[in-house]
Amino acid sequence: MARKVTVDLTDAVGSFMTKTNLMSDYMGDLDDLDSTFDGANGTLVGALNRVGDNVDSINERLFGESAGPLHMQGINCDSASFKLVHAGQVIADSATIDSAYIKNLDVDYLQVDSASFDQASINDAIVQTLYMDDSNNVQVELDNLKLLTIKEESGNVVLAGYFLSTSNTMSIP
Repeated sequence: MARKVTVDLTDAVGSFMTKTNLMSDYMGDLDDLDSTFDGANGTLVGALNRVGDNVDSINERLFGESAGPLHMQGINCDSASFKLVHAGQVIADSATIDSAYIKNLDVDYLQVDSASFDQASINDAIVQTLYMDDSNNVQVELDNLKLLTIKEESGNVVLAGYFLSTSNTMSIP
């Protein structure tokens, strides 16, 4: 059904009124706009301008320095470059990331079922439990931190550090 309504100068008053009301119904009632449009719901143009102000441009919202909040149900990209990403919570069923550069990652809680990294450089980390594969490719939990000190003959410590172990017994490395 075509939505274009044409009002002819030769239309009867009743036909003119019906067509005009039909066009108004297509636009909807501006009083039905939600609180996002407060102060801009006087005209259809004002409401559209408010949408433009809130959204700015999708490019700036996703990639710009002055990006404001953007709420999305999902994103599916073949390729993308993000300058700034701030997320209160990210839930992903699965993800494949071919390459990434993350300058600043601040995470309150991160749960990863499995992950594979070819190379990682980490300046600061707090780890509750760490598993590593031993020489037989069996996962071993490294959960005990042991002090290692190297002293010279006089007893002065020349090198000190910690290493992770699979046991809290001092004689077991």
